[in-house]
Amino acid sequence: MLRHKYGITDASLLIVIYPSVVKKHHPRWDLQRLARVSAKISGLIKGRIAVVGGAREGREWRAAFGNSGGIVNLAGQLTVPETAALLAQARLAICNDGGIMHLAGAVGCPMVAIMPGVSRYHRPPGEFVRVITPPLIAGSAGGIDCISEEAVNKAAAELVDATDGSKKIIK
Repeated sequence: MLRHKYGITDASLLIVIYPSVVKKHHPRWDLQRLARVSAKISGLIKGRIAVVGGAREGREWRAAFGNSGGIVNLAGQLTVPETAALLAQARLAICNDGGIMHLAGAVGCPMVAIMPGVSRYHRPPGEFVRVITPPLIAGSAGGIDCISEEAVNKAAAELVDATDGSKKIIK
């Protein structure tokens, strides 16, 4: 279905972005930063980027980026089972905190989870999950904007290096 409708021929070369939605007490990492990190990692594997989520995330992505850059905006287009199937085949997901982040972990997708704070209880499931949280600054956690692109790039590159398209550890 994805091949015919969206031109995705090899999901194992796909980097999936989940931007999540902005809520009053639920910050997210900036869309521009997500796009830059995903583009860099996509270049490593010579893959494509797809955005997933609800219709609101799809509208926000279109407002920020239009339909340019070769990024396939599937947010609001896929059902939850279709999103799960896509994530199960994807090479990597880079996700803000939210439901699809947990879905990615549940289906075994290698993932960088960007979270404002994390306890073991709220950590997404999965063997190939790297949780990135704000660094401690002067004894308290900084905001989610304190998470560097370098930290997310490093975690994503390590996951790409440690797995192949079948999600098995190869190192």
